[in-house]
Amino acid sequence: MENKKKYQRNEVGVFDTIKKMCNGNEPMAYYIVFRYAPEFLTTPCKSIEDLRNTYKRCKNISAQQFNRYMYSETAQKAAKWLLHLIDGARMCDLYDIYYQKALKGDMNAFKTLLAFRQEFFKDNESNELMRILQNANVDDEEEDIDFSMDFDGEV
Repeated sequence: MENKKKYQRNEVGVFDTIKKMCNGNEPMAYYIVFRYAPEFLTTPCKSIEDLRNTYKRCKNISAQQFNRYMYSETAQKAAKWLLHLIDGARMCDLYDIYYQKALKGDMNAFKTLLAFRQEFFKDNESNELMRILQNANVDDEEEDIDFSMDFDGEV
């Protein structure tokens, strides 16, 4: 008997994340991914009918039922998360476009890239600053600062 290590999946897929956000409701998860990012489905579907025929958990769900999913707060949160993920990828693509144009000497693209970069990486810069501050060694023994307050009795 061979002693094989089991493969551990460290990355959770987009569909699995959506499914978890939908409290395990697979048809809802399939519909959200189908509607907003069909490229994440293991088998591409062009219509709700394809979705119903391809994924057995969706077989008995009507188009009207699929559409009603989007009225639930659960589905809306999952869709919002997915759209945010897609938007991030599109922003990366946009950054690449401006970068390539700037490399070719397009000054307008360069100016736009600088402005875009400042906004695009804003969260990363503040996170980096927080990381630096968290690692700062603040030793109050080095300085004798008197923080006491004396009051004359009146405020």
